[in-house]
Amino acid sequence: MRTLSATLSAAQKATIINPLARIVLTQGANSYTYTTTRILDIKISEAPDRQTADVLLNNSDGVLTTLDLKGYKGVVSFGATTSAGDEYSAAAPLWVVGQQLHSWPGGLSCSLSLAGIPNLLAEDRANTSYVPTAEDLKTVKDLLTELIKAVLPSRANSTAYVLDDLVIPAVSNGYTYKCTTAGTSAGSAPTFPTTIGGTVTDGTVVWTNQGKELTVYSHATAYTPTFDSEDSLIDVFMPKDAFAINLNGTRLEAIKRLLEYTKCVMRVEADEEVHILVPTTTGTTYDYEYKLAVADEHSFFNKTLRQRLIIPNYIVVKSHPSHTDQYSGYAEDTESSALIAKRQYGYFRLASNAQATAIAEAILARYQLDAERGAAAVPMNVGAEVFDYVKITDSRENDNKVGNLGYLTRHYQPGKWEMSFGLGSVAPGGLMGTSIPTTEIVQAKTEALTQAEILDPESIREAFRSIQDVLKVLIALVNQMEPWYTQIETLQSYVYGNILPRLKAIEDYLIALSSLLGPTIGEKRIVYLKVIADDTTLTTGDGKMFFTIPLEVSGMDLIDADAAVYTVSSSGLPTIQIANATDGVDMLSTKITIDVSEKTSWTAATSPVIDTTKDDVVTGDQLRVDVDVAGTGTKGLDIILVFQLP
Repeated sequence: MRTLSATLSAAQKATIINPLARIVLTQGANSYTYTTTRILDIKISEAPDRQTADVLLNNSDGVLTTLDLKGYKGVVSFGATTSAGDEYSAAAPLWVVGQQLHSWPGGLSCSLSLAGIPNLLAEDRANTSYVPTAEDLKTVKDLLTELIKAVLPSRANSTAYVLDDLVIPAVSNGYTYKCTTAGTSAGSAPTFPTTIGGTVTDGTVVWTNQGKELTVYSHATAYTPTFDSEDSLIDVFMPKDAFAINLNGTRLEAIKRLLEYTKCVMRVEADEEVHILVPTTTGTTYDYEYKLAVADEHSFFNKTLRQRLIIPNYIVVKSHPSHTDQYSGYAEDTESSALIAKRQYGYFRLASNAQATAIAEAILARYQLDAERGAAAVPMNVGAEVFDYVKITDSRENDNKVGNLGYLTRHYQPGKWEMSFGLGSVAPGGLMGTSIPTTEIVQAKTEALTQAEILDPESIREAFRSIQDVLKVLIALVNQMEPWYTQIETLQSYVYGNILPRLKAIEDYLIALSSLLGPTIGEKRIVYLKVIADDTTLTTGDGKMFFTIPLEVSGMDLIDADAAVYTVSSSGLPTIQIANATDGVDMLSTKITIDVSEKTSWTAATSPVIDTTKDDVVTGDQLRVDVDVAGTGTKGLDIILVFQLP
């Protein structure tokens, strides 16, 4: 977890939070910073192998219309106003891969789609094949370093080198060299040996030929690998010819395959570096804790606990029959294998039985780490990162759950400040009860729902769980393709014969359910109304705008109402009432006010108060915006209404 100041940590645990969100976009000398005065919605999702964000910006003033932000680096930060001032915590950097401008009768907006380093690594493709020999001396750590850096640095004159530094000659000869005796290089380059294992003295440095240079991603962006912690395999095990990269193989998948030999994981962090670490998975020292209704602790909205078998649960690692020396080892999750035994086998270039067992244990540990243990929705934790070791305590059920964050999503918009996460990653598909249902099954299930079942809360929750399972399986199916990097024709057949039909099944499933499911208990809807154009003077009067309640908001209660202007009042407080014109009642017992020289009601000395006897709405109700006081020189008016299903 990212380090937070004591004041920011306390602020995000408080009952009342003044949330902050910011995105800084840079490209060369150009830089643009947008905060909550322009951000309408921002959602950022993180997992070990993907980082994405969707940002919606207010473009009512047209400032964004002329900007081409494609390719800009975007740093998203969340924070809070604390006793020390405005404090933020930045997430890993992302890059704008898509920009859209939206125009509708109520206003203008701009949406940005951003992707992170893992996503970009997944688009880096090998320009040729890489097949090391059986004599190759590179460890997993060496190969990861080459992959992440894309091109190793050239050996330099009169330079200090430490153990395990990797270089290539200034004029590449096709081999990689490791510093096996630390020291300072000579004033001129040595003659590097071209025999694997050969050594050369360079000043006080000794270089050892490790094997063929890995150049298949030399055209790609270079990143910095940072090894925060290591297991016993990463800098000892040499994959040799058991590891290869084919033409068009992605850089991300090559990194993931190497990490699968170890207990290490990858996490791209805010410093823009690729961190390799061994996550904490046991013990009572947690990166963070969530506790329900405990003073000065980080609460949660809801949680789901899950018990899941580890599958496969018996891992066998052995030498290929063609290898001269034969070794083998295994690892077993006895609890799961006693219930449903499923095995996995793998050939490796091994040095001992102990090494075979260690690799089997590492592979099993990854399946155990990824096994789903539950999920939760919480007020946002601005410092959370994937693989954080966390504990969730629910005193109502007298239980707790411990696990590592496998994925997380942060979401900010006016009235929303939350984070959802899962303990473990998505479950693999293909087993009975976890496969994506066919179109025919989906149709039969949806047609079988009666009106009573549709309105039953448990049926609604089950429907959403079904959608979630479908999407999890889809992601897992993509992950299942990873080992097939050598079977291009099989891969193509798999995509066209399995992935695409299942995508169609998901589409049919969502279309069928979307017409049946309304909002769930506690779910919120936010309505943003452009009442007066930004450059138009605000005047008093009833009925400045009417809004008809749609089906999606029916049955909800108004729980919050705020306003914003674009030119502040120099005297007099703009005052607004929200009325239900259909019922003929005012919905606010204390009207919305905006203080002099302020742009929003969120900073007002007097907050609006909802009349809870007149807060409910149904489909067809017409709400009316009345301006009782306009103020002096005020221009523009936006209204933000938040509804919630009781």
